[in-house]
Amino acid sequence: MANEKRHIELGVSSCFGYRETVITPDDVVDFAVKNGSNAVAITDFDSVHSVLKLSEAVKSANAGIKAIFGVRLLCHDKNGGEFFITLLAKTRHGLRNVYLIISAGYRKAATDLKNDQRPYIDWDLVLKYKEDVLIGRECTWDHIQSFVNKSEADVRRELSSYLTASITQRSPCPQKARFRRFRQRKRTGPRSKRRHSRQSASFRASENIPPR
Repeated sequence: MANEKRHIELGVSSCFGYRETVITPDDVVDFAVKNGSNAVAITDFDSVHSVLKLSEAVKSANAGIKAIFGVRLLCHDKNGGEFFITLLAKTRHGLRNVYLIISAGYRKAATDLKNDQRPYIDWDLVLKYKEDVLIGRECTWDHIQSFVNKSEADVRRELSSYLTASITQRSPCPQKARFRRFRQRKRTGPRSKRRHSRQSASFRASENIPPR
C-alpha cells in the first residue's frame, strides 16, 4: 500500500477562478486526504490567486501532502493559432516565472489590446520564462484519434514535436464566451439602469439562472 500509485488530477479549478466553481482549496485538500493522495494541484484559468490558500490548507492538514501550483492559459502562436496550456511550477523559481508570464500577459492585454478580461499569452513569452516550469498542452480529439494503432515510437515522436505545432481550438465553454459578450455590451452601451436590468434578466433567463 505504501508504494501504491495514485492518480493526481492536475486540471482542478477552485473558487478563485472566474465563474468556474465554488470549490475551495480546503475542499480539494480534504478530498485528497480522504482518498490517500500524496499531492494536490489547483490550476485555475488565468489566475494563481489560489496559491496562498492552497499552501495554507496543505500545511493545516498536516498529512504529508505536496501542493502543486499552476495555471491554465489560452496561448497564441505566430500563425494566429490558439491552444490551451497548463503551467506547473517545479520550484519557487518556477512559480516566480509563472507569475511573470501571467503578469506580462495581463499588461499586454490591457495596454495593447485594451482588454482586461484575460491575459494575452504568446508562445514566445512562455518559452522566455520556461525555466523550472512544466508545460502541458491540451490535445484535440483529432490528435488523440491519430495515435490509435500507432507504435509507441511513432507516438513519442509525434508528441515530442507537438509543442511546436500550431493548433486552432475553440473555447471549451461557450457559456463563458456568451457571458463575456454580455458584459462587453453592458460596458459599451448606454448607462441606463433600466436597460442594464433588462439585459441582466434576459441573460439569466437564457442560461436558466435563478433570478436574484
